[in-house]
Amino acid sequence: MSHTQASVIGLGSMGTAIAQKLIDEGVSTKVFNRSKTAEQPFVDQGVQTAETLVEAFDSDVVFSMLSHDAAVLEVFSDELLAQVPKGTVHVNQATISIAAAKELEARHAAAGVRYLSGPVLGRPHLAPAAKLVTVAGGDTSTLAEIQQYLDKFSGKTFHVGEAPWVASLVKIGVNYNLIHALQAMAESISLVENAEVDPNLFVEILTFAAFSGTAYAGYGPMIANKAYQPAGFLMEMGLKDLSLVEGAAQDLNLKIPSTALLRGLFETAMKDETLAQSDWSAVSEVTRRQIDM
Repeated sequence: MSHTQASVIGLGSMGTAIAQKLIDEGVSTKVFNRSKTAEQPFVDQGVQTAETLVEAFDSDVVFSMLSHDAAVLEVFSDELLAQVPKGTVHVNQATISIAAAKELEARHAAAGVRYLSGPVLGRPHLAPAAKLVTVAGGDTSTLAEIQQYLDKFSGKTFHVGEAPWVASLVKIGVNYNLIHALQAMAESISLVENAEVDPNLFVEILTFAAFSGTAYAGYGPMIANKAYQPAGFLMEMGLKDLSLVEGAAQDLNLKIPSTALLRGLFETAMKDETLAQSDWSAVSEVTRRQIDM
């Protein structure tokens, strides 16, 4: 197993897209996934696959994209990090809680492994065009050292502070805005379509006049047409993101008024077998049903 410029740990939809973009850009890359089935498309291309996590860390920079707190805390254990060469750079791209982010910082510092938080904004299909956005937290000089790799899949990097956990908080805040955008569209689309206004026309007006961002332009047509498959981001992950908001508010001794309402909508969606397996924007159907009552 030879040393590479980059490694990607975690080959879900986003991790796969980022790994593929790095490879397409000519970056020598190795990949690792606990379920080896996800590695097969890369094996077919002749890409190196790490047999162990320690092998995955034999790179200039290691990107990881895991699904939640439990996964990152299990994978990036003190035992693993003790085996990683000191000075290695690890960029955690997962959306995780403040508590988990601070725990990872402490573990990496104790092991002498350089740690950055770098969650991305955008959906996987934006990676090939380098149109993801990276929210980075951590040491400025370390970030500058690996910026060339971020630029392969990100059109913009925002450095939000020297403390890595702050980037996790910013990502949580962005996702909370997305949840509110879904709810705003669910309510307004349901309102006008009950007066027999074409929901697609309404979305066109909405995105042309005032809300031209990707959240409205991307999710608006999905809600208007009830087009929630294939699921780009599962309902359970949306509920996870809402839970992260609640956890962050608790950690910072804050009370956010609308989280209870939104939690009720997501929990109702999770009880519906079809909605639970749909894109998280399908939470809009809960509101549609309530309004139609």
